[in-house]
Amino acid sequence: MPDHAPGFDPDKYKANTRDQWNRSSAGYNAWGETLNRVIGESVVHMMEMAAIDAGHQVLELAAGSGMVTLALAARVGANGRVLATDIAPDFLALAAENARAAGVTNVDTREMDGEAVDVPEGSFDAAVSSLGLMFFPDPVRSLQGQRQAVKPGGRVAALVISAPEKNPFFAIPAKLIRERAGLPLPQPGQPGPFALGAPGAVEAAFRQAGLRDVQSQAIGCRVELPSTRDFLRFLGAAFGALHMLMARMDDAARQATWDAVADAMAAFEGPQGFRCPAEMIVCAGTC
Repeated sequence: MPDHAPGFDPDKYKANTRDQWNRSSAGYNAWGETLNRVIGESVVHMMEMAAIDAGHQVLELAAGSGMVTLALAARVGANGRVLATDIAPDFLALAAENARAAGVTNVDTREMDGEAVDVPEGSFDAAVSSLGLMFFPDPVRSLQGQRQAVKPGGRVAALVISAPEKNPFFAIPAKLIRERAGLPLPQPGQPGPFALGAPGAVEAAFRQAGLRDVQSQAIGCRVELPSTRDFLRFLGAAFGALHMLMARMDDAARQATWDAVADAMAAFEGPQGFRCPAEMIVCAGTC
């Protein structure tokens, strides 16, 4: 088990996470194209490092509203299949609807805790997660479950956010919100956006889970929107973790906090609009 900070309750955290994403799922889905522009290149690298090919059966954890699911479905083709799973059922309803709207027929959805991988052993060619593993209280347990779900010689891969200093688009708002909410900095081992972003952290989790031939790659990207105002709308809709940090604020304090975030992020707006650097890490290992 991970070494969580005193008082941290994984079950309560998961329940809050499920509730938050059920409430935020429609907003997140509405900004899917923007998020895809940010992580699209990283997703391609993840699929390549997972050695996903036509005809493969792929398990996806933390699928959200299915943005990456559609890319996986296209890669495995008509003879392959993707099982998209998430802890939040409202997300999965959107993922299924998005697949139907796109005419995609090789996707199934299932509500599932990413740390309790409940599928037959060795039933998939690969398992992947995008922007999900770092939010699991016990990522090693999740990776162990993914390893068991994948055939020997298959690959497990994850896309996570790297270190805070490489991702001011999220690090600055999160820091301001924590300060105004009177919350301490996240403790080592506690889930969160940067939980696996330190050098070697995600690779260590893969190795601890028993995965072999572990490889990783840092991929630079950028959040690009017409204005800081658009960025704030994107941030509020696509990152439910920020709302969880402000859960105990009243409406006035919440608005004042967003105003402070807007002032800080305005530094990234120029003649071409809002442009803020970001960095993802893709890691993969063999079962």
